[in-house]
Amino acid sequence: MKRVEKVAIVGLGLIGGSLGMAFTQGNVVEQVVGIDRDRNSLELGLATQSIHHGTQDLEQGVRGADLVILAVPLGQIVPVAREIKPFLAPGSIVTDVGSTKVDIVKNLEELFYPQIHYVGGHPMAGSERAGIEAADRYLFENAVYLLTPTERTDRQALEIVTALIEKTGARVKTVSPEEHDLIVAAVSHLPHVIAAALVNTVGGLADEYPDILTLAAGGFRDTTRIAGSNPELWRDICLANAEKIIKMIRHFRHWLDQFEAVMAAGDKDTLTGIFRQAQEIRS
Repeated sequence: MKRVEKVAIVGLGLIGGSLGMAFTQGNVVEQVVGIDRDRNSLELGLATQSIHHGTQDLEQGVRGADLVILAVPLGQIVPVAREIKPFLAPGSIVTDVGSTKVDIVKNLEELFYPQIHYVGGHPMAGSERAGIEAADRYLFENAVYLLTPTERTDRQALEIVTALIEKTGARVKTVSPEEHDLIVAAVSHLPHVIAAALVNTVGGLADEYPDILTLAAGGFRDTTRIAGSNPELWRDICLANAEKIIKMIRHFRHWLDQFEAVMAAGDKDTLTGIFRQAQEIRS
C-alpha cells in the first residue's frame, strides 16, 4: 500500500481541526498542512497541534500532498476542488467530509477521474459548536465514518483512506452515495429540522407565556441541542438533500398524525403500543 507522508487539510473548522489533531497527535502521518483563509484558525491549529504547518495559500498547501481532505462548507467543496486540481500530482488522493454525497461525488469524479483518485467521505460525528476552537482529537473515537465509493473509485485509494480514518478511532463503513443521502436524511438531517421546528413552536408561545423557555427541563434541552447549530450550514445541507429530507418529513408527519388520532380517540392501548415500539427500537 502506498505510504502517505503529507496530508493537506483544506478548512480548519471542527471536522478539519479534529482530523488534524488525530493525525498529528497520534503520529499517523509525518506532515499535516492546514489551509485556511483565517490566520487565527491557522495559529490556533499550530498551538493545539492540529497541524504541523499552516498556510493561506491553496497551491502551497496542497502541492506535493499524498492526500487532500476538503473540510470546507458544503457549498465550497466543488469550487475548492476545481481550484486545487492544477496543483495536484497524478495518483494523489482527494476526499471530502460533505454531509451530502450524490452531487458532490458526481462532480468530483468528473473533475478528477482518472488522474487523481477521489474517495467520498462523511464522518458521522460533530457538535453544535463550530470552528477549530471546538476541535477534539477524540471526536471520531468509536464514531461511524462513511465512505461512498463507486465503480470509478480506485481500490488502493479506498484502502489508504480507510486505513488512515481507522487510525482516528472511527469505524469505517462503505455505502453508495444514494444510500448515504437517504440514511443521513433520516438520522441526521431530519433530527435537525425537527429540533428547529420544536424550538420555534415553543418560542412562538413566549409572548403569551414569557417564562416558557426558562422552565424547559432536560428533555427539551437534550432534544433541541442541535438547534443551536450553524444556520447557514444547515440551510445548505437541507437544500442539497431536499428530496430525501422531504421524503423523511412525510414519514415523520405520518407518525405525528398517528399520535394525534389515537389521543383524540382516547385509545390507550394503541398509544402505549406506539411508545413501546419506539422504546424497543431505541434499545
